[in-house]
Amino acid sequence: MGVRSGKGDGGFTDLSFDKRVSKDSAEICAIGDLDELNGYLGLLRCKADSQKDKAILENIQRAIFKISSEITVGAEKKKKLGLLLKKDDADWIKKTVHQLEQEVKIERCFYLPGGGELSAYFDIARTVARRAERSVVGLFREEKIKNENILTYLNCVSDILFIMAGEKALKGKTGGK
Repeated sequence: MGVRSGKGDGGFTDLSFDKRVSKDSAEICAIGDLDELNGYLGLLRCKADSQKDKAILENIQRAIFKISSEITVGAEKKKKLGLLLKKDDADWIKKTVHQLEQEVKIERCFYLPGGGELSAYFDIARTVARRAERSVVGLFREEKIKNENILTYLNCVSDILFIMAGEKALKGKTGGK
């Protein structure tokens, strides 16, 4: 099976289960934002300086796949599959934010990004996470998705990335090996 089908050349693409949508639809824009976020999370996971950070980032990446899948499946399949991102996922990420807040003492205000190379990568990922969150909130508002766990989860992703960026800036991490 090849990658190129030619079916998207007219500006439309397939969501799961035979639903065709415009490539500039709200669903595709949200999936694109989530995909970009996942790419940055992968970069961060490669550059992360601790196994704990790598594990947190991988867990978030796997959840992003669940969120993207929930966006792509049609209404009938959603009924059969149920929620892909569960309350347990939302609870895990809230707990992780609280744990990181206890471990990392950073100011609860905005700061100038670029305290080091690794910190800057976390800052970029945070801004992409916020954009992805805005895209998904739009889908929720339009009732294209209804899983409130997704909103909680995405809100916490940017919090985690903010804390990790601040921690790296405080430690002066450059991201170099």
